[in-house]
Amino acid sequence: MRLLNSSYNFCDYDDSPPPYAILSHTWSEKNEEELTYQDLKDGITTTTKSLTKLNLCRDWANEAGFEYFWIDTCCIDKRNDAEINYAIRSMWRWYLEAGVCFVYLSDLSKKRTRDTDWRDALKDCRWFTRGWTLQELIASRRIEFYARDGHIGSRKDLLPALKSITGINLGQPAPSHATRLSWVTKRATKRPEDKAYCMLGICDVSLDPRYGEGGDSAWRRLQDAITHRYGTIALEAQSTVTNDDHSATVLEALKFDALETRRNTISKATARTCKWILSHPACAKWLNLQRKFFWIKGKPGAGKSVLIKYLDQHVTRNLRKSNAIGIHFYFNARGEQLEKSFVGLYRSLLVQLMDLVPELMHELNALDIQFDLSQLQSVLTSVILAIDKQIWLFVDALDECREGDIRDLIDFLDGLQDAKLYVCLASRHYPFVKVPTDLQLSLEEVDQHKQDLSTYVEKLDLEGEELAQMQRQIVAKANGIFLWVVLVVKILQKDVERGRFHAMHSRLQEIPVGLPDLFKTIILRDDEHKEEFLLCLRWILYARRPLTLKEWYFAMMSGVDDGCLEWHEGVTDNRMETFLLSASKGLAELSKGKTTTAQFIHESVRDFLIRQGGFEEICGSHESSESIAHEQLKQHCLQGLAFSLPRQLEQKRMSKHLLTEEERSSLTARYPFAEYATTYVLHHADQAAITFPQAYFLAYVLTLGDWVNRVNAFQKSKPVVYSATPSLSYLCAERNLAWLVPRPTEAMSPDKQQRYVTPLIAAAIHSSWQVLKVFLNDMNVPNIEETILELKSKARFVTLPKALLEIPWLWAVENDLVHLTHHTLMFVLERHPAAKKRTYVNAVATASRGGHEKVMQMLLNLRADVDGNMYGNALHRALKEGHGDVLQMLLDAEGELDTWGGYETGTALHSASKYGRAKVVQMLLDAGANVNAQGPRGGTALQWASENGHEEVVELLLSAGADIDAPGGEYVNALAAASNNGHEKLAQMLLAQREKMEFQRGQKETKLRIDYLISHADRKEVWQSSNVCEHKSPK
Repeated sequence: MRLLNSSYNFCDYDDSPPPYAILSHTWSEKNEEELTYQDLKDGITTTTKSLTKLNLCRDWANEAGFEYFWIDTCCIDKRNDAEINYAIRSMWRWYLEAGVCFVYLSDLSKKRTRDTDWRDALKDCRWFTRGWTLQELIASRRIEFYARDGHIGSRKDLLPALKSITGINLGQPAPSHATRLSWVTKRATKRPEDKAYCMLGICDVSLDPRYGEGGDSAWRRLQDAITHRYGTIALEAQSTVTNDDHSATVLEALKFDALETRRNTISKATARTCKWILSHPACAKWLNLQRKFFWIKGKPGAGKSVLIKYLDQHVTRNLRKSNAIGIHFYFNARGEQLEKSFVGLYRSLLVQLMDLVPELMHELNALDIQFDLSQLQSVLTSVILAIDKQIWLFVDALDECREGDIRDLIDFLDGLQDAKLYVCLASRHYPFVKVPTDLQLSLEEVDQHKQDLSTYVEKLDLEGEELAQMQRQIVAKANGIFLWVVLVVKILQKDVERGRFHAMHSRLQEIPVGLPDLFKTIILRDDEHKEEFLLCLRWILYARRPLTLKEWYFAMMSGVDDGCLEWHEGVTDNRMETFLLSASKGLAELSKGKTTTAQFIHESVRDFLIRQGGFEEICGSHESSESIAHEQLKQHCLQGLAFSLPRQLEQKRMSKHLLTEEERSSLTARYPFAEYATTYVLHHADQAAITFPQAYFLAYVLTLGDWVNRVNAFQKSKPVVYSATPSLSYLCAERNLAWLVPRPTEAMSPDKQQRYVTPLIAAAIHSSWQVLKVFLNDMNVPNIEETILELKSKARFVTLPKALLEIPWLWAVENDLVHLTHHTLMFVLERHPAAKKRTYVNAVATASRGGHEKVMQMLLNLRADVDGNMYGNALHRALKEGHGDVLQMLLDAEGELDTWGGYETGTALHSASKYGRAKVVQMLLDAGANVNAQGPRGGTALQWASENGHEEVVELLLSAGADIDAPGGEYVNALAAASNNGHEKLAQMLLAQREKMEFQRGQKETKLRIDYLISHADRKEVWQSSNVCEHKSPK
């Protein structure tokens, strides 16, 4: 590395340069305006503009305490191709190791004008548009920003602005490689190849520059280098990264098909109903901003969803006239996972807020597209707090979440104290959760709600007193349950339509009170097509996910002997929907959303069938079990596997062939049930296995090789395509099939052709907790629950190259998993005791490098060897990465302090002294490190500290008894090391210390001689030959 000193003299260093400052800037449009290496060598400094940069960088460096500095235009010889190539490969490291990076924004002024402030103009600086400056922004540990007329702040000071301008969450863990690559898409470089080369450090890969190859070729080589080192998973999200802003990409990823399904499916309020809610005292206070929360409670089926939707639509419609916005989420226990989870809630709210307040789109830059709950909650908080308007939030069916989750949501919303947020919640009376408000409404207790029920009864084609009589009787019997009224009106209307007015009253008397008994009456009133009805219920109850109308229809047809699983034009939507209503006896309907699915008309139907024993009453206890249902659905899925594969898959069996989106769509359109049947046949087998053994099915009925080939037909990205048939243990790990796991489990058996190599790691990454329990139990792990709880606490796992996934304990160490590290190590060492020392050395080294304190403590408790090998011990690794707490743990373990870490490293004390880490030096000295130990290339720690000008470290070493005159190394002694490198102040300090020590040594010698003379007082010749009085103290 070539550095400049304050006199503009070049100083060349190998891999151990002294502390230096570094400049980040944009080159002028004309390269010839920049001061070059050759200009300085020739003594040419006439380019005023570039000389200004040079002078500024030197002055800033001196002010910050750095004698040396680096500027790319001057310190790289552009005429030397080999030097350019080396510089490109080293650039990331040079900025990373710099003591400070100065960013010079030559097109920005601090002076405030009438029209703008520099803070507003910052985003328009050319520096934010260039490719190489992206690397410099991310690599540098300390950055100071300068306008052309002065300092404007550090990176920490400007962090919110930098995040807004770049879309990069600086200081956070690096996102996926696909996201990193997206950062450079809108930046420019003078040479097209540099768009790839400037990403080498950011992506942590190495590539030989080949100018002239073209930008596309360089980009492809960069991607190849990433996948070669990190596997194809590294670029899995690449397909979503376009030239659009990262925030736009994230917004698209936040959306999901069922975003508005539940809200759209809720019936519109009948005319003249629900209006009373606006004037109800509790709601009126909430609308007048007197409270933050308003809570609508009611029995199942009472009409809460219809009421909150009416309030939602009314308030939102009126908000358009004011400076306020309305957002909503309707939980749906009958829908897909995102419809009934907090992840879905937060994603939905963010999508709505971005649509209403698009100027906050930049907030999404803090997200990557692998969304986790805490990240979503953090961004949602930032967005809500940034909106200076009233926000009205409506959340329905809160009871369809877990009780603990409900409490967390209430606490989260209540904690947004600085937001103008007003929340309306609707839920059943249970589970009981305390909402911080006295504005509560129990729907069935409100007289106006009873009037709404009476209004709905007017749908019966009756008049006068006959209608009034039916209204009184129905409302009295309904007990405030709107759904009961709706179903009863449907039943009675059939009598009205047939002219059987005389039968209505007796029919009403026969209809039982309460939804459960009403459902039972509807189901048992006829026994026609009972098997078809039971199959319909089972598909809606136990399908792994909600089925689309076509999937449901052909799933039903798969149970018909002559049923055809191939779609044809005669199977219309109307025909399928009619069959759904008929087969379910009116208890099912289609959801209204982007994707329509078959579902029960209300969650209380599921409650009746499952929680209240309705299914058992319908079909008898011997056929009511969930396992019987799954066994039946498994058999139907087997029928669904009978579809023709595309020719290209038949020809390329077990190759990583991916169908195009058009080919997949064509296959699904032809066989609507095929994708579900293929994907979930093993899920139903697993659930059936609770009661019915599946060994015969797995051995003789389902051929895994054929099944894998069919699964590949529906995969949407190459990383998840199987290139070889996995073991049953691996499949179970991926899909959480705990009841199908074979024994022994082979949890630690590697298969390099699979994505995560070992079943154990696959289970952890896929959150297959039930399978993981089986694996850990098979490994005789004592604390299974604690082990899984530790895994669940991880928001995401560190990605490792595929070769390292073969070693589960190494993956566990890298992810700081104490329990799993312990169990996997014990499992390996029980079988390979001879590998104990090597295994422990590698584990300790990995924990040291990553700074994993808990894992390190566990390894030390196991008495793992911390002294390493010829390439250095754990101490060196912890020191290099700056993990002080781990370093202290290793010191407490009393490992070997004076082991060399390599030719350029020396002992740990040498390394710490060289880089000026005073605290570490003190720790090492306190632990008993040899202060005068010689390094591999000679020299003591004092020499290395003196050579690099670290005064504080030198003082510590001297206090510990370091020998100033110890020889060895490149210099005669420490004093020569300081003098030869221009550290004059330090040299004076060392010289003074030497004279002091000489004086003290002289005093000691004098005392010894006097004691000797006294003891020999009778010998005159001894006194005459002594010169004890001639010793002089230093001036």
